[in-house]
Amino acid sequence: MRRQIISRLDQEQRNWLFKAIGRIIMADKKVDINEQAELFDALSLIADEHQIADAKRVLASADFLAKFTPMQHIPRDKAWDIFSELIRTAVSDAELAQEELDLLNQIMDALGFKKEARAALFSWVEKMVNLRSEELAFARRLDLYIER
Repeated sequence: MRRQIISRLDQEQRNWLFKAIGRIIMADKKVDINEQAELFDALSLIADEHQIADAKRVLASADFLAKFTPMQHIPRDKAWDIFSELIRTAVSDAELAQEELDLLNQIMDALGFKKEARAALFSWVEKMVNLRSEELAFARRLDLYIER
């Protein structure tokens, strides 16, 4: 995540984003304790101690798995920032399970995305998955690209 996005969000929006990140990571049921630790490590690079404590509270709360509440009056640019950061998180493993797609639909509803825009958005998401897959493939074959 980019530091500037977090700094532009108010505390309610940050908590909403942290919950969404946690949910998207856990959506495909492939998360173990190490991945959760990586999430908190990543947060520590971009957030202060209070923001990390807030994020942990959100992820540990009883309503963590509850349906996302709509973000009332969120400006379009902040809704896009949150969504695009979630996509970066969702495609980090170069896969997108049906559970993640379902959750992204729920998130788009809560952020106010139009239903008629979903096909274009999911087309973009699919391209992001493919690009991430290609990136990981390059990383596995570094000997073909870098002399040492």
